[in-house]
Amino acid sequence: MCIEAPLKILVCRDTTQEKVPGYWLQDCSAATQNLLLAANALGLGAVCTEIYPIKNKIEGFRKAFELPDNLIPPALVPIGYSAQKPELQDRYREEKVYHNRYGQKRIKL
Repeated sequence: MCIEAPLKILVCRDTTQEKVPGYWLQDCSAATQNLLLAANALGLGAVCTEIYPIKNKIEGFRKAFELPDNLIPPALVPIGYSAQKPELQDRYREEKVYHNRYGQKRIKL
């Protein structure tokens, strides 16, 4: 999918721009999810391909894109028209939903 996708977005952490240190992975994950949702809303296919925390992948992307030391790539998002049209899956599982505290089931009225 990466080879054939006409667009790829490399999500990067810029260590010089952190407003709240320690939350960069959550921030980059949220940005990546927003990319995936936006692509889907436009009828495009997209997938998150993780890079971080695998050091050789990080270094490979750093080298390929000539990234400076302050940029860390956690993910690459290839975007395009999907060759597959998978059926929608209902992944909701009522037994995994708890209310107020872990293990407490909702009381049915």
